[in-house]
Amino acid sequence: MREFDAVIGYQKEKAELMQICDMLKNREYYEKLGATLPRGVLIEGEPGVGKTLLATAFLKESGLKSYIVRRTRKDGDFTESLERIFEEAKKNQPSIVLLDDMDKFTTSEKSREEYVAVQTCIDGVKGQGVFVIATINEKKEIPDSLLRAGRFDRHIKMQTPRGKDSYNIISYYMDKKGFLPETNRDDVAKMLEGNTCAELETVINEAAIYAGYERKEKIELEHLVKAYLRQRFDFDAFDEDETDPEELETVAYHEAGHLIMLDIIKEGAVGLASISCHDGGFVKRCERLKRRPHEVLVALAGKAAAELKFGWVASGAQSDIHKAVHMIGDGYCDSATGGFAFADTSTYRESPESSFQRETVTAARAEEYLFKAKQIIAANMEYLEKVARALMEKRVLLNSDVKKIRDTVVINHIDVA
Repeated sequence: MREFDAVIGYQKEKAELMQICDMLKNREYYEKLGATLPRGVLIEGEPGVGKTLLATAFLKESGLKSYIVRRTRKDGDFTESLERIFEEAKKNQPSIVLLDDMDKFTTSEKSREEYVAVQTCIDGVKGQGVFVIATINEKKEIPDSLLRAGRFDRHIKMQTPRGKDSYNIISYYMDKKGFLPETNRDDVAKMLEGNTCAELETVINEAAIYAGYERKEKIELEHLVKAYLRQRFDFDAFDEDETDPEELETVAYHEAGHLIMLDIIKEGAVGLASISCHDGGFVKRCERLKRRPHEVLVALAGKAAAELKFGWVASGAQSDIHKAVHMIGDGYCDSATGGFAFADTSTYRESPESSFQRETVTAARAEEYLFKAKQIIAANMEYLEKVARALMEKRVLLNSDVKKIRDTVVINHIDVA
């Protein structure tokens, strides 16, 4: 099914739509088995993941007369236009109606008449040869009655591309630009992991703009890094600014603490690390951690590293501490339900005694985790030192940079809980 080739990656999602396309084009095979066509498909995903592109490929592949509905008119005019399109689709059946960005059909939280109109139109073609496909960013604003089986039998969730999908999409866009042949695409994929297709395309195009402005013959990896940091975090890690050397060193060791803890817990999980004078620094992951204790250790590792290196209590890690305490508190609530006084069957309030107990336990556990983080980092000080020095020198470390440093040290794996 060649029309789906325009959508890079998303093999599972494409396979589901290809199956429905096959039913639309070869009904006789399914009718012999008593199989009936699903009533509508709903494609959900955040903006920029390629929902409309996938839906459009479905329309083209089906070969049927297609109609696309988008919110471009005022309330009354829109509902009239919607009804008119469904009537037209019924006259030209078999046909398909695409409701693009259906969660934007209403302009008021209080008014749901547009959704009532959609529901009425879908019900009006029941038993007819009109297939309905819709795209939405999120379904929380749409009435459950419209989303139920019988109106949309299949729901397809499109996530931001990861892993192989991310690599293939990035390669597709890079092949259209003048990159240096030796550009490490694995580094690029891990750096951009978790971004939408639209964001990937934008960053790669911005890299080409940077290279063009510098009159370069080819786009270099540095241009990509610069474009990504500017687009995602609104700063340039390569700016020659008046950075206080002591401040830079403190930030470098703080971020190196986060980095090595993450890499010790899950090797290869660092997608990019950067430091800058005005934004501090950050470590971006290209893989997720599955356990809450690991997340807490990574959150506290920056504070732990700075205190081990400089010998004073690191006070500039409030957001990290808040994150760690929040995760520990969530863990306590998930595992302990005692102390809650129930007002009725649907609400509860926490007793003062339980609140005090939760805060006490959370504070004690945070201290335990901080001590554990210091133990792990103290056992891997060579790794910390090399990463911190590399950050001060380069400002940015990619996945391959981290791997090169890791290969020069011995990792001491202390139990990380």
